[in-house]
Parts: sequence; C-alpha cells; structure tokens
Amino acid sequence: MSKAQAALSGMGQSNVTATPLQMAMVSAALANGGKLVAPHVVSRVTDGDGKVLRDGAKPTTTQVVSADTAGQLRTAMADVVARGAGSAARIDGAELGGKPATARGGAGGAETQLVHLVRPARRRGKQMAVAVVVADQGASGSADGGPGARIAKRIMQAAIG
Repeated sequence: MSKAQAALSGMGQSNVTATPLQMAMVSAALANGGKLVAPHVVSRVTDGDGKVLRDGAKPTTTQVVSADTAGQLRTAMADVVARGAGSAARIDGAELGGKPATARGGAGGAETQLVHLVRPARRRGKQMAVAVVVADQGASGSADGGPGARIAKRIMQAAIG
C-alpha cells in the first residue's frame, strides 16, 4: 500500500471494506467509551410472564480506543447530525451522532452506490447503534444524509421512543 493509499484509508476511502454489522459495532464502541462488546444474539430467555429461565453467555468486552478518543469522535459525529451531512436523522431530545458515507462495490465488480449512516443514539436511558445501507443511490449525494439518514431516524424513533 502506498502512502497515499494509507492516507485515504485513514478517512475510509481506497480499499477499505466493512460490513454494516462492523460499522454498527464501531458506533456502539464509541457510545460505550471505546469498549467493544462482542455481538451476541441472546441475552436471556424468559417465559410469558417475563421470568428469566436462563441467562445467555456474558459477551466479551475489549477496550479498542481510549475513552477520550471515543468522546472526541462522538462529539464530531454529533456535529454531523446537528449541523452537517446527517441532519435528516435529527430526533428532538435524543443524543445522536452520524457518519454518512458512500461506497462502491458489488458482485462481479459491478459499481453499486451505497449510503452508510452509522450512529450511536441515547434517549431516556435507552441506547442503540444503527448502520443503514441503501443500494443503488447513484453518484449524487445529499447534503442531509439522504435516504440513509431518514431510514436510520425512523428505526431509532421506533426503538428509543
């Protein structure tokens, strides 16, 4: 990798690849003070009355960036939603942060435009991270985060109220 490619990779360009789950995990780690929680499917099993029948395995946690760095990135991501390219995802009363981006790729080398919007969100003690991928958006972007931001907003409104 050349120095130019390494520099572009540092801001998510060039040959950087990530799945939506990986991007949601990045966002969640930033919301957790730089601690990455391994993805898990089952936290606990309950009966119809809510009584816990079995607890799931406790997921592992790893400090992947310092709490200070995570805080700086959360602040930058919050600014993107408050005043920048993710403004279509704003939700009154919720702490949000976003990172809209575009990527090219696809099966057989086809050029498919994707829009990613990743964010940590908090409201009334609830928090979540969302990654949205919208395929075939064409080359034109949107100043407010476009359809990815609007989809993420609807998902988060449903989840955090």
